[in-house]
Amino acid sequence: MILIPEIPYTIESICSKIRQRQDQGKNYCLIIVSEAVCSEEGEAITNTNVLGQRRLGGIGQYLADKISLCSGAETRVTVLGHTQRGGCLLLSIA
Repeated sequence: MILIPEIPYTIESICSKIRQRQDQGKNYCLIIVSEAVCSEEGEAITNTNVLGQRRLGGIGQYLADKISLCSGAETRVTVLGHTQRGGCLLLSIA
């Protein structure tokens, strides 16, 4: 499954698809989520860093928790971040 901000979703529809795959004997499901995807209620999921800046992030864990409760399936979250984009991490302290 792929979740993007332009297409609404429900946790129940995701869990239904997971149950359908389990019934077919498939014990895995890969869900790719854009960081701009909001909660079902349309609320942006954000994190606040130590400087008090709010940034998009945390939708993966938010969905994993909801899916676990709904489907009973074990969920794991991997955040690709800059690795996916092919960038490097630079830390500059001024």
